[in-house]
Amino acid sequence: MLRAFLTRELAYAYDTETKSPLPGRPELAKDSLLACLGLLGIATDDEVMVVAFLGVDGVSTFYPSWELAEIVQILRDFFSDHNIIKIDFNGYYDVPIIRRHIGVV
Repeated sequence: MLRAFLTRELAYAYDTETKSPLPGRPELAKDSLLACLGLLGIATDDEVMVVAFLGVDGVSTFYPSWELAEIVQILRDFFSDHNIIKIDFNGYYDVPIIRRHIGVV
């Protein structure tokens, strides 16, 4: 479902939501080199897909490790494809987050 969504359009917008790596230190989420990826929203002009990586508590996760690896690979393929236009809402912050958590260089 995720791969099909990410391969049918020529352009997508995306945004990240992050969490602090340390409980009780919410200010750390403002630093893209320290923050943990909480969720990633990717949208076309008429549809949105949200991939949650961390629960509201900033610790719990939603996927077994094999499924998370598959999701990350799909996202890595998407963000590495230079034929697809990606529009970010805050590239200065989001690009380092994507690089660190998805593994896109």
